[in-house]
Amino acid sequence: MEFETHFTVTNYNDYELESEFAGIKEYREKFADSTETDSYTIRDNKVYKDNGELLNDNSDFSVLNDSGGFPTMSHYYSTRDLKTYTFGTYSDVKFNLGALYMGPAGSHTSGTVSRNHSFFYSAKTAVDSFEDSVDDYVTNIDLL
Repeated sequence: MEFETHFTVTNYNDYELESEFAGIKEYREKFADSTETDSYTIRDNKVYKDNGELLNDNSDFSVLNDSGGFPTMSHYYSTRDLKTYTFGTYSDVKFNLGALYMGPAGSHTSGTVSRNHSFFYSAKTAVDSFEDSVDDYVTNIDLL
């Protein structure tokens, strides 16, 4: 059975240069506001751009993959059939407000579990919540 779906991806770039960089032509050109929309088709696990260009011919590609989290600190991803998930995380997070840095610290651990595992949804929710907290942190840092 041939599976086919169409979708578009719109990328909005909205930059606000600091005054010390706004006067530099190269910066204004490189960081100019823009909107780019591309259309794609997925057919038999192959991804095509709207112009027919084949982007991915990997039989492991599937629109059913599920992933989340903040990749370098705490994350999860699924197998194609969504039955098995691998989780990975660090034991701690390092903050340095002076340098506006947040990153992994401590030891790293990972594990693979079935979606039917009794703690699966708790683990997935914890990683999703952590991702939201990282997004909030980054937003608040940007407001400083």
